Amino acid sequence: EKENTSFQSNATNVSEILTELDTHNEQNSDKQIAKNMYAFLKDHPLYDTHALRLIPENDKIIPNFLPNILPRRDQGDREYYCATMLALFQPWRTGEDLKQESESWDDAFTNYPFTDFQKKLMNQFNIRYECHDARDDYRAQLKKGTASYFTSSWDDPENSTDSQDFIDNNPKNDDLDDIPLNFLNIGKSQYNRLKEMEMMNNILRNVGW
Repeated sequence: EKENTSFQSNATNVSEILTELDTHNEQNSDKQIAKNMYAFLKDHPLYDTHALRLIPENDKIIPNFLPNILPRRDQGDREYYCATMLALFQPWRTGEDLKQESESWDDAFTNYPFTDFQKKLMNQFNIRYECHDARDDYRAQLKKGTASYFTSSWDDPENSTDSQDFIDNNPKNDDLDDIPLNFLNIGKSQYNRLKEMEMMNNILRNVGW
């Protein structure tokens, strides 16, 4: 019966999920509910006060995982990573739907038939950590003196009184707006580029990159 199965269990795309959810609403809801909202089962503790909203697939919507970021697959607690990925991609109502009692999360993860698209998403989840690793490696190389600073497409090898000198001599807490345009004889265009670079650095630091 509907009450004993996951309404997502046979769904392969959003359209099928929406169709099953509409049927579920008609069969189980005694109250008025918006078209894009879906009721819990009647025995669910949130049935009287809450509902689910399913957002159709949209490439302009990016999920933001709060309060923490997703675990990485190549380091840390493997069981926690496997449990998290299964909870994201496998339809379930209780933990027993995700794995057998005698089964480890790693075994359940290995045995679950993830789609190619889901595997692609999991690969992309790890990009953040790969970027962090590359950043940390580069910093370590700089400290050892085995790496040079990145150059940009606007760097002029003939005139290198430079942006790096400007940045190195700029106190960390100074606001670029307070620095006069004639500082180190740089032009207004170069000054504006430096301001944009500093703004982007601040944005990346604030979001944890």
